Amino acid sequence: MKTYEVKPCANAPEKHLRLAAWEPAYLLTDFSYPWRAEVPPKTEFRALHNDTYLYFRFEVWDDQLIAAEHEQVKQAVVESDRVELFFRKDKQMNPYYCLEMDWKGRLLDNQAQYHRIMDYQWQWPANGLTFQSRLTAKGYTVEGSLTKTSLRQLGLLREGKIETGIFRGEYQDSPGKQVKWISWVRPDSPQADFHIPSAFGLLKFI
Repeated sequence: MKTYEVKPCANAPEKHLRLAAWEPAYLLTDFSYPWRAEVPPKTEFRALHNDTYLYFRFEVWDDQLIAAEHEQVKQAVVESDRVELFFRKDKQMNPYYCLEMDWKGRLLDNQAQYHRIMDYQWQWPANGLTFQSRLTAKGYTVEGSLTKTSLRQLGLLREGKIETGIFRGEYQDSPGKQVKWISWVRPDSPQADFHIPSAFGLLKFI
């Protein structure tokens, strides 16, 4: 299982870190198109932790930002450029949890059962997640924090480790069409699917 080591940071009272605070974090750039021969646009991921929070940051290179508009926000996120974090307790994935965050700062959070039995009414525990998206000259960033309390409440944080999928949905041309899937781990599937056990790696707190 691929492992990303999450370094500790100071116990700052704010939920998000200043840009300079990210410098100690390991830089993860090992992303690919698992189901395409092309080289994907650049994606960078960083994470840090302290006694209270797991912090995460995506830096995304994207020269054509796509966003859908729907009355249902979660549906809009499904059809927009976004980054994703999936979490599970174990390989059975019953349940597992999905956080999908688009470049406009919208959230799709859901609980699921293997395979792809989704509960879109579910929400991450109250006050357990904050994030924000920002446009950049290269594309966008998504930066946020998860409380360790919420991770423990869901049974995800155990012995300083969290089984995690790190993904990106890259749309081209128009909302909901021609999506290209980008992943840290190359899933063992001939067809595009992140909702399987082999799509996950490990976040290890050090």
